[in-house]
Amino acid sequence: MVSFKRLNECVLDEAVEAWNEGFAGYFLDMTMSPEAFLNRLTLEGLSPALSFAAYDDGRPAGIVLNGIREIQGIRVAWNGGTGVVPEYRGKGISRALMDHALQIYREERVQLSTLEALSPNERAIRLYKSKGYDTVDRILYMGYDQALPKLDGVETDEYLYRHGTPQDIKAYEALMPWQSQWANFRRDGEALLVHEKGHVIAYALFKRTYDADGENNGISVGQVRILEQRADQERLLRSLLSKILQPERVSFKRTFPVLASNREVLHNLKALGFEEKLSQVWMSLALQP
Repeated sequence: MVSFKRLNECVLDEAVEAWNEGFAGYFLDMTMSPEAFLNRLTLEGLSPALSFAAYDDGRPAGIVLNGIREIQGIRVAWNGGTGVVPEYRGKGISRALMDHALQIYREERVQLSTLEALSPNERAIRLYKSKGYDTVDRILYMGYDQALPKLDGVETDEYLYRHGTPQDIKAYEALMPWQSQWANFRRDGEALLVHEKGHVIAYALFKRTYDADGENNGISVGQVRILEQRADQERLLRSLLSKILQPERVSFKRTFPVLASNREVLHNLKALGFEEKLSQVWMSLALQP
């Protein structure tokens, strides 16, 4: 009989053990130290009080990390990771974890439950579909680390740019994958806003990455959005990309998750040489109040 325990009732090492064992042998190395685990909870808005581990006779069997936010007036939950310890896989633990997570969401009056799954993880995707989740879109993680010569000559001075904080784009938030939301960038992110006639017409949300010596060695982009249809849409987009991607830099890691449906941004990134590094399905389930 599996029992559940909220992470705020666990000691830190216990929670980290459940996570590391739950993701043993996963498609990517998800191993975390206690420091990295705490950092992820904080930066990604995950709640120890809503997250939980499953136990079988005192031994960890699985884990689910959860967070809840209000987005556009909708109470949205995010499953930030569901892992099952290898010896318990194929024994119904993953279904029990999902059922318990959905029970928590309903207790918390969640209106929309969301999650992402790596595209090759067909077994997990089948499970989520069996629980009523539908695929909303695909997230393509695009990357490039060399100079971007095709951006040479892009005119960046024809628009009025102003630097800001992630909070500055809250007014323009839209329902999108959790990790691209402004709140995930609020501690270490930046915003670049394009102004015209006193209002914002476009923006980029991103964070810089640094090496052990404190040198800026890359950029991780969360959003690039143009907020209105325009005749100069393509030029504005390329100008904005040029402003944030530092096209002259070599050995500069650029990471840019893009929805497959965002064809304009995706087309421009591919034209610049960006390649798909991995992909996820973005899934959601509407819950009755």
